[in-house]
Amino acid sequence: MQMTDEMLYDTRLVERHIARGFTTREAYVARLTDLKDAEARSESIKVSVSNVGVTNVRAKITGEHE
Repeated sequence: MQMTDEMLYDTRLVERHIARGFTTREAYVARLTDLKDAEARSESIKVSVSNVGVTNVRAKITGEHE
């Protein structure tokens, strides 16, 4: 299976691809810079969060980045 640009620069995988030499940070930054603004196609939504009684929650360290 050939890796597409979407797979190569997927935000969940790009750090791994840079580390393995599949792409460079410079190429990734250039791709981000070339992206078109999609604000005109977006819409805002309002979200209401209910209290479901969950307390004492701890974040699990996964080593992944946003």
